[in-house]
Amino acid sequence: MKIKTGLIVLTILFSASFAFAEYGLGGDAGFNSSLFIEKEGEPALGISFRSDESPWCVTAFAEPFDSTAGIFLDNWFVYEKAGSLLEFFTFWGAGLSGDYYGNSLYFGPRLGIGLDMFLSENRNLEFYLQGAWHPRFGYKKNNDFEFSFKPFSIPVNGGLRIWVR
Repeated sequence: MKIKTGLIVLTILFSASFAFAEYGLGGDAGFNSSLFIEKEGEPALGISFRSDESPWCVTAFAEPFDSTAGIFLDNWFVYEKAGSLLEFFTFWGAGLSGDYYGNSLYFGPRLGIGLDMFLSENRNLEFYLQGAWHPRFGYKKNNDFEFSFKPFSIPVNGGLRIWVR
């Protein structure tokens, strides 16, 4: 009983912290490359969420032609101005992806860089472009389970976020 009450209190406090925060929600588009080592490079579409109260950025995506979906969770640990509206960031994080049918699942760390630009002085519309090194471990189910390691996965994506203030 104490565990349930504690989880409920933590959930309420976490949710309440966003009540006073400014947050950005937007569309995302990109592709995944393996530096021409494998045939890869399917386009991806997604949504991203970021708050001014947290260094974390969450992106959920789908690769419709490859029947794959996943999520990236990135921590922007360096966020510096590069001009009046342009900012530079670096991040670390993790990604999880798999196909729609449960025949594959991949997980791995991420390390990346990006540019972030607010398109107006009131900072309501944000454009970003980022790339990450994302080595992945996982399995693919054929007749048997086939475990694999993809050391050169480089997702590149960009998008627009609208900020609610």
